[in-house]
Amino acid sequence: MISVFVASSQAKERIEWQADYFSSCLLMPRQHVLDAWSARFSSLKPFVFADVVDRDWTRRNKYRDPSPIELHAYAFETISKEFKPMFCVSTQAMRIRLKNLGLLRIDHPVERGLFGGV
Repeated sequence: MISVFVASSQAKERIEWQADYFSSCLLMPRQHVLDAWSARFSSLKPFVFADVVDRDWTRRNKYRDPSPIELHAYAFETISKEFKPMFCVSTQAMRIRLKNLGLLRIDHPVERGLFGGV
């Protein structure tokens, strides 16, 4: 009986993921998002948080200054808020779509060589 519950739960999660993905593609078509991004930033270059974060964040006052996680969430939310009115969606939905399209990144993707290394 437990395996049926797990299988049913996994099937529900998959169906919910498919519904979320379909609705994001319907409300925020890839090309429209890319066009809006290009119009705003004059290129399709993604926003990479690692390029703008203060590299010396460990010296910050941990009680007053935000952590890199809080800063990246703030940066992604700020950018997403700018695009959400164009698509009539929530900030969270816009942020997820921008991340899924590779336009919002925490760090640069790792390039893999012939043997799986950098």
